[in-house]
Amino acid sequence: MQSEFKRYFPTILNSFEMKDDRLCILLDKTPDVLNLGKIVEAYKKQGELFPEKHAAWILNRLYNIVCYINYYNKAFNGLNLENIWISPEMHSVLILGGWEYTVKQGEKMIGCPKDVYKILPLKIKDTKQSNITTDLECIKEIGRILYKGHTNLEHINKFLNYGIKEGNPTTEWNEYGKAIDKQFGKRKFIIWDNVPYN
Repeated sequence: MQSEFKRYFPTILNSFEMKDDRLCILLDKTPDVLNLGKIVEAYKKQGELFPEKHAAWILNRLYNIVCYINYYNKAFNGLNLENIWISPEMHSVLILGGWEYTVKQGEKMIGCPKDVYKILPLKIKDTKQSNITTDLECIKEIGRILYKGHTNLEHINKFLNYGIKEGNPTTEWNEYGKAIDKQFGKRKFIIWDNVPYN
């Protein structure tokens, strides 16, 4: 159990509270952790599509994280490509940055990045209350970006564009898993060599 925990969670080097009551945590970033936004840009510059099977596990891990956040009745309210970091070697995902938007569900949102505001459900735009639906919509938007250009992904595209809207992370995670199974069949670990990164 401890080795699995170390695999997916970074080592905390230090933590401190700032004058404005924000908590800062200093993490030990392993050398293989790369920014997802930069990887997406590198693939675009090369004129290549983002690898579909790697997009599959990245979204799966994001759903896992949002289920964890929801368990504690919070919403991140700011998931985007710039604050998602991945380890291709370990097939793990970290959210580094943007935590200042995280508040309990039902409380007033402190704010959100401009790209997240564009996809907020209308009810949340009106009430400005934190809700896990924001995170679920962000994951789908990230999925649409990662899978963009893949025309042969009927089940995944159907889920990302017309999938369930009930706002339950566990249900959406399970439905996404079903879409992956229908699309790719039996899952197996795949190595991601030569990740372009600027």
